[in-house]
Amino acid sequence: MEIKCDCGYVAKGSDPHKVEAETWHHALKTHEDMLKKMGVEQLARVLKNNHQSLGLTK
Repeated sequence: MEIKCDCGYVAKGSDPHKVEAETWHHALKTHEDMLKKMGVEQLARVLKNNHQSLGLTK
């Protein structure tokens, strides 16, 4: 399982929760300013896309 960031960073692993946590850790450290500007709907779309990438939702 993997999630790719638009900047090229890739989080991989067999545990989808750890992959998502690694992705958020990267985003918070690297893209803090962008995340602060995002609204709830934008963040919800990111979560939905991550969950689809990990096969957690359809």
